[in-house]
Amino acid sequence: MDGMIFSNDVQVRSHIAETYKGHSQEVCGLIWSASGQQLASGGNDNLLYIWDRSSTAVSSSNSTSSTTQWLHRFEEHTAAVKALAWCPFQGNLLASGGGGGDRCIKFWNTHTGSSVNSVDTGSQVCALLWNKSERELLSSNGFTKNQLTLWKYPSMVKMAELTGHTSRVLFMAQWDRFIPNRSAMDFDYAHFMVTEGCKAKEIPASSPSREAYRKQLAEIFNMNRRILAFKNKPPTPPLDGFLNENSSAYQAKPTKPLRHIPQTSERTLDAPDILDDYYLNLLDWGSSNVLSIALGSTVYLPVGCF
Repeated sequence: MDGMIFSNDVQVRSHIAETYKGHSQEVCGLIWSASGQQLASGGNDNLLYIWDRSSTAVSSSNSTSSTTQWLHRFEEHTAAVKALAWCPFQGNLLASGGGGGDRCIKFWNTHTGSSVNSVDTGSQVCALLWNKSERELLSSNGFTKNQLTLWKYPSMVKMAELTGHTSRVLFMAQWDRFIPNRSAMDFDYAHFMVTEGCKAKEIPASSPSREAYRKQLAEIFNMNRRILAFKNKPPTPPLDGFLNENSSAYQAKPTKPLRHIPQTSERTLDAPDILDDYYLNLLDWGSSNVLSIALGSTVYLPVGCF
């Protein structure tokens, strides 16, 4: 492996727009900042690089591609750096997580190139995900607990620890909406239940969103669901864990709804008919109720299952 990173413009024939060279081993983590100006990369060489597009220089007069010099190089991790996450409320703050020989979550100021904080999690850090509505960070871990840990930032006090996986949790994906798992529920009402500060509204016996959901369920049940299937029966959502405008807690503190952190998974998606022992290589949410899952050499799109 040459440790090269290529930035591609898929709209043109000569698609390689920029190249980044610094890692001496496999690149196992990549993430662009929200502005698209900075790129963070983590490698199997225990290094973390920050690249800035303003540092780009054209490699030759006959080439449209360019080579970018790294802006910052961090050497503090003592294992592979796979977990990377830019802070949504502070654009120059990057969180990184180290492998089994490191076990630390580190925070960096990418403007100054300085270390902000470091926390030993006690286990391999596989992925990191910032909460978009709270100052919180979620980490997924490996041996020994294979847990998800919710941290309060910047104190890094552990708020919750979620267990259930039997091996390391490789990836996480965040979604801002909630799809009901019972046809008796309504899209709008279900969305209210997890949207803080929303006022409840009277739910009609029938609505366009409810009919659309019922139709979608019928289509799903007629599809071949042998490749990706749910292992557990979807539980009934705990209605008492959410506020509505008639509750005493809501009336007492209307601007601070009750916080509900579930301790068990909503659903478990399995791949029983995959012969090879593949793990979930990649997953990500789309904006139209689509979860894309890469299993081995195939990408699956189970539409509307969530």
